[in-house]
Amino acid sequence: ITQRLYRYFMSTVALVWAIRGVSWSGLWPLFAVLFACVMASAYGLFRLAAGRLLAVAASLALLVSAIHLGHLPYLRDYAKAPFMLALFLVMGRMAVGPVTVRRIMAYGAAFGLFPIGWVVFTTILLFRLTETSGQFEILKDSVGGLSRDRTPAR
Repeated sequence: ITQRLYRYFMSTVALVWAIRGVSWSGLWPLFAVLFACVMASAYGLFRLAAGRLLAVAASLALLVSAIHLGHLPYLRDYAKAPFMLALFLVMGRMAVGPVTVRRIMAYGAAFGLFPIGWVVFTTILLFRLTETSGQFEILKDSVGGLSRDRTPAR
């Protein structure tokens, strides 16, 4: 039952390993995306309580924190951090300031556009990884073979 909880995460790791080879160093794009999302969410949280300069200083301190960097190798657990911090940021933003129709519509649009943006981002990342590694043609042929209505190019 535990592995079902991490189905998307394990699929992402498997996809990156299929493209870059099975090694911890091959997962650097996934580590980088997670790290960037954590830092962006942390900056947003710091910004709720402080001005820009102090929020940047706190984010830089977190960026080089030995405790933060020490958790990065535990990828399964670290992958939860961007989502939790983003949720805290949304809750914090909702708690700060009055609730207006415009604000509710903005949050609704953000929650609607975030999944679409995530799909587009991961598609671009996948394309660049496969193109760089030279495996795009293999992926194109295997995905193209899934549909019966497509005839092979001559």
